[in-house]
Amino acid sequence: MKTVDHLSLKKGDGIAFLAVVILIVLSAAMFVPRQSGGSCQAEVYQDGKRIHVLDLNRNGTYTAEGEYTNVIQVRDHKISIIESDCPGGDCMHTGWISSAGQTIVCLPNRVEVRLFGSGDVDFAVR
Repeated sequence: MKTVDHLSLKKGDGIAFLAVVILIVLSAAMFVPRQSGGSCQAEVYQDGKRIHVLDLNRNGTYTAEGEYTNVIQVRDHKISIIESDCPGGDCMHTGWISSAGQTIVCLPNRVEVRLFGSGDVDFAVR
């Protein structure tokens, strides 16, 4: 059996190693959560009509009144329906959302909160 006393690296080995390191770093960056500090906004629709456009950089509380009432809150670059008198309250159980492309829906009150913008995604389907 032959033994190797030393390893010799060639120029191509260094380039291959560098390419692998770059791919690992880029791949890992895709999974790092990003905070929405960019231009992420929320559009609130009721019965298919836009009733609010909210900037997630500005804290505030808003309502959507219809057959039921939804209280929508923006806080720390996130948005949630924090109160609702609709049956089931599924819209409140969605919790806080903060990334473009996410949505909260209250079916009984026909309310939809959609997040969009350039703060979190490379593209958004609208």
